[in-house]
Parts: sequence; structure tokens; C-alpha cells
Amino acid sequence: MRLILIHKQKNGEKTRTLEMFEHSCQTLGIELFLVNVYSYSYFDLPTLGSDDILYRSATGSRAQILEKLLINDSCRHLYTKWDLALHGRGTTYYYHKKHNLPAIPTIPLIPKDREEAVRFAETLGGFPIIMKVTGGSKGVGVMRVDSQESFISICDFLRGNSANILVRKYIEHTYYGRFIVLGGHVIASNRCKSLDGDFRTNTADTPYGEAYVFSEEVQKIAIDAVSVLGLKFGGVDLLFDMDGNAHIAEVNFPTDFGVAQDITGIDVATQILQFLAD
Repeated sequence: MRLILIHKQKNGEKTRTLEMFEHSCQTLGIELFLVNVYSYSYFDLPTLGSDDILYRSATGSRAQILEKLLINDSCRHLYTKWDLALHGRGTTYYYHKKHNLPAIPTIPLIPKDREEAVRFAETLGGFPIIMKVTGGSKGVGVMRVDSQESFISICDFLRGNSANILVRKYIEHTYYGRFIVLGGHVIASNRCKSLDGDFRTNTADTPYGEAYVFSEEVQKIAIDAVSVLGLKFGGVDLLFDMDGNAHIAEVNFPTDFGVAQDITGIDVATQILQFLAD
């Protein structure tokens, strides 16, 4: 058995994900074959067979292209169908809304003019609202907008930069939960509060929080949020409002599961490999 890991590594510095998979491969006796996005040649890409596990931990267009070139109907992967890797999903909001899951009310457009900006805000329940530039991580690109004047000026700026934007209802929340879903089960979960002075729930500075087992009803929301995307694995972020209701903020695939692994003590990397090897 062999793990083909599409990853990013600069100047010999190993990421936490790479270290976890190295340990898991050694424990399970699986060969580790690295495809470094920054250095691997297109002309050296291997042909994958039935004993090959393909996992992409890296994000970005080059990493996605390498995955599309490598994946086939023989290898093992975390999509329900291998050819789903060939299509870009864009924002997960569309899938969750169409499947009647509790997605945060969202308009996936920049208002075309001032009149439409007013209607956007009214539709989303008024200010504050959230604007999210897609493609970022750890809270980068997520902005809270508190007035119509600010909303209009930010829209003018972003429209000129051809950014992909989500305009979302602001959910006043007490905490958020991160769920690691694998094979139709939540295998690890934790919850965390925002930092004082920051409305965002998941940033580079956010404390790790605590391991927490959520109710079966809440776990099902996370599981469904992953499965409707055609995935067997994903990291789901749920916001919990002041009444305790869960709202899907996003699903990440690939996902940084290192924090959940450190908090819960559950060896997520090994479970991924065992799931795909069976």
C-alpha cells in the first residue's frame, strides 16, 4: 500500500500534516510518496493503481491540478466518485441550501449598485452583516460590516478587484464547533469561543478550545454537510447562536485536522489511512 500525498513544503520545513502522515504511514507500514506542489515535475507524475491512496493536503490551483492529473478510477481517495475531483465546487453554500441544511443565509454576489446593496442588507436581517472573500483561511478575508455606508464603499472596492464574495447574515454566537467527518461518522470534534475583541471564530490566534462530543442531531448536520458535497471526509464548522441552534459556516476539504487531533488525542491521520486501506 502507498500513500500519494500532494503537499506543500518550502525550504525543507515540514508541515504538521506531513509529520502526522509520516508517523501514520510508519505505524501502518504504508509507503509514503510525496508530491510537493512547489518542486514536483509534471513529467514525473506516477500512474496510480488499486493499492495507491491519494490525498491532497495542499490548497491552491496547482495542487488541485496535480490531483486531477493523478486521480483515476483505480486508486483510493476520499470522494464518493473519483471524477468529482475534476470539478470545482466553488462555495459549499449552494449544496447545503439545495439540500435544506441549516446554512447561514447568504447571497453569493456583490450588489450591482447602491439600491441592490440596501436590499441585500434588508434581506439578511440588517446590520451587521458579514462579507467573506472566498479562498482565504484562518479568518482572512472575513469582514464584519456595521453600516450601509461601509457596505457600499467596501463593495465598490471589491467589485473593482473582481473578488468572489459571499454576503452573509451575521449570526451572533456563543461558540463554534469543528467536526472531523470520515466515512459518515464524526470521528473528532471540539468547540471554541472567539477571542475577545474579534468576531471571527477561527483565526490563526484562536485558542484551541476543548474536546467536545455534540448531540447526535448536531453530528448529523455535520455528516450531511459533508456527504451532499460528494465527499467521504471533511472539516465542518458550525456556529451556535444564542439559542443553541447550529448554522453551517463552511466545509473544508482538504482540512487542517491537526488542531482537532491535538485537542482530542484522536489520531485522525491514521484513521484516514485505515479507512482507505480497508
